[in-house]
This record gives sequence, structure tokens and C-alpha cells, in this order.
Amino acid sequence: AIVYLWDEPKPEIQAELVRLSRFVKKQAPSLRQLVTTTYDAQLKDSVDIFVPVVDQFDVPNFPTPQVYRAFQKTGHEVWWYVSCMSHGCEALVDSGVPDLVLDRPSSYVRSIGWLSMKYKIDSFLYYSVNNGFQFNPKRDPWQSLWDFSGNGDGTLFYPGRPGEHGLEQHMPIASLRLKLWRESSYDADYIHWMETLKEKPPWWNSELSKLVRSTKTWSRDYS
Repeated sequence: AIVYLWDEPKPEIQAELVRLSRFVKKQAPSLRQLVTTTYDAQLKDSVDIFVPVVDQFDVPNFPTPQVYRAFQKTGHEVWWYVSCMSHGCEALVDSGVPDLVLDRPSSYVRSIGWLSMKYKIDSFLYYSVNNGFQFNPKRDPWQSLWDFSGNGDGTLFYPGRPGEHGLEQHMPIASLRLKLWRESSYDADYIHWMETLKEKPPWWNSELSKLVRSTKTWSRDYS
């Protein structure tokens, strides 16, 4: 079981977050605590899973990958996630990190698995798969998914409705982005297998380095 303790805590609630985390640790020490924030030394003894946004990973003024690796070596986990920061929460931008919106090429989804393996990330968190459904019928997810300055942010399934698209019953329709995420998870498995080989092929390290160098420098060539 996991206690999703706080989502994207702001600096002004730091003291309350530390107090709450220590309280949960004392009352239910077997429950793992998760916070979507960068590594915080004040929380390292009570929080079990730090989940930084990719835009704040391996960049200046934020904890280094080495800090997260040291945290993992103590038996804890590091997850990460993408958000509207990558495409602009209020205006269109491209921060250079992966993204799951419709406006990006397929490699922006496929790269998540590659980068996760490079940085030894334990899991990928995504906040919603049906965010656009809440606006129906005023706004049909099949016609518009504009949220947080990106098309499809938070919506990876479309509503399958009887009488539409050849359907006879209600069922979720997977987006191409969700299928790309499946391919990305396969890539992560392949990379894991290669990394666990006792003797890796001589070309492996150089080719992987060409594929991914950092959270913002990775191959945009989907082929």
C-alpha cells in the first residue's frame, strides 16, 4: 500500500509536509509514502518514494541523479512524471523533455522508456488517463482535448459509445499515445536485458549514448 501524501507541495507548506510525513511514519511505519516533489533531505527518513517532474531532473539548481541513486541504494524508490511544464501550462513552449500530448511527434512518448532506463528510474507516474471526460457533453473528447495548453494532456483513452465507431457497447478506446507508451515499456525491457548481460556487445554503450544523453537531449528520430 502507498500513501500519496501530497501532490506537488509548494515551499510554503514545507513545515506541514514534514510534520505530516513523520506522523504517518510513526503511526503506520509499514505504509510507503509518496510525494510528487524533488528529493528533500528533510523527508528522506519518512518518504519512501520521491517523484520529481522530468523538467526538474538532471538540470541545474535541482538534486543531481547521483543524489537519487544514493536514495535508491537505501532501499527506496524514485519515480518521475511529465506535466504541462514540458509544453507550457499557460502558453505553448517546448522545454525539450518527453511529453504525452497530441501536439508532439511519436518519439516524445517513446523516449520515456529510454530515459527511464538511463537514469535507473523505478516507475513512471501519469496523473490521469480520462481528464477530458469531465467536460462531456459540453465538450466531446473526440472533438477537442485542449487542456493546459496541450491537446490530450491527461487523456489517454477516448470514450467508446454504442452506435459510434462501429461499437455496440460502452468501452474505452486506447489512444495511439497509449500504444506508443506500450512500445516504450517494451524498449525499457530490451534496454534492461542488455544492461544485465555479463558481456555487452562492443557497440552497445555508444549506441545507447546516441539514443539518450539527457532529459532534453535524446533522439527525435522515431525510426
